[in-house]
Amino acid sequence: MDGRCLIWCRGNGAPPPPDPISTRGEDRRAAPQRPNTFFQRLYRQAAGQLGGLEAREHTAQVVASGQRERRFRWDAQDQQDASLRRPLPLLVCSPTMELGIDIADLDLVHLRNVPPTPANYAQGSGRAGRQGQPGLVITYCGALNNHDQHFFRNQEEMVSGSVRAPRLDLTNEALVRAHLQAEWLAQVAVPMRQSLETVVNTDNYPELPLREGIAQQLQLGTE
Repeated sequence: MDGRCLIWCRGNGAPPPPDPISTRGEDRRAAPQRPNTFFQRLYRQAAGQLGGLEAREHTAQVVASGQRERRFRWDAQDQQDASLRRPLPLLVCSPTMELGIDIADLDLVHLRNVPPTPANYAQGSGRAGRQGQPGLVITYCGALNNHDQHFFRNQEEMVSGSVRAPRLDLTNEALVRAHLQAEWLAQVAVPMRQSLETVVNTDNYPELPLREGIAQQLQLGTE
């Protein structure tokens, strides 16, 4: 839906009526729900403090101290704003943060749900306090999520749980085939460059044959 078609109106603090499309008839006739006091306070009080938040991109590249947060906001106009010289206090990211990215300046990690395994938890939470400073890890447990609720009641199973060594199924034909093909392509030195279009003729769709000369490179030699 185009956001320009929506009309935003200020509410009165009462829960909205049930959605007539996704709610069954008997549920729509049920007694109105009581408002959640936590979110009432959040929207009435804390929301006013969010106006000064600034969202920017982040890169995992190693840069000089103090330059990491300014990388994407240091243009001519930003240089005139002394308030932008402060570091960015919050980083919102996807689970790719678990892939060994070392963000040494992080002091706090907030997980929006409980990770699947203790290994995932250790990877995500271990990003805080990497320079020897104290680190804080906050994990949100969904009230309607059985996985989250289990570890909310048994926190030690996640925080101090055993990390299993990764296993590789060598009988997985698709995995073995992909690995052998990758090794073969590396040995014959087919120039992949930035796109498969250097190897595959995408003009001839859906057959997608190899380009002229590439098929000969992939053939076994006489030696």
